[in-house]
Amino acid sequence: MMIEWLCFKKQMYSFERWDRRVKAGYAADLTKALSEKKSHDDLRNISHSEYEELALNDELRRQVVTKYLVSKAHRLIIPVPDYNDDLKWEEGHRSGGKYLTSLGVKELRSDIRKERVERFQSLQAFLFWIPMLIGLIGVITGLVAILHK
Repeated sequence: MMIEWLCFKKQMYSFERWDRRVKAGYAADLTKALSEKKSHDDLRNISHSEYEELALNDELRRQVVTKYLVSKAHRLIIPVPDYNDDLKWEEGHRSGGKYLTSLGVKELRSDIRKERVERFQSLQAFLFWIPMLIGLIGVITGLVAILHK
């Protein structure tokens, strides 16, 4: 569980790093094009290329988030939103993969959170009795020791 979370965080960091590199690279290209007094169409093409690359990165990031949340839901035995529900699933135009929409992510995260809270509360109810049982064992041991003398 922890390893999966660390891998997820590493992937998210990689996407952020890729975004920064793409933006820095295209900023340099745009500055160079402006200094060379390139045409308006050339400037627009540079901006469009940057947008396309960032949009592809965003789709890939969304697919990784979806994969992480769906695996977490399967582990907790939580139903995943219906794959054919267009409000919760979206198909990437650049990558071709399917991923959860913002609404789907929000709903699945909420369901995961609820399940974890419920599991923690049931564990807490069980753990509530442990100190009492240990205390009772101590009392019985003390009584046996006194009566045995």
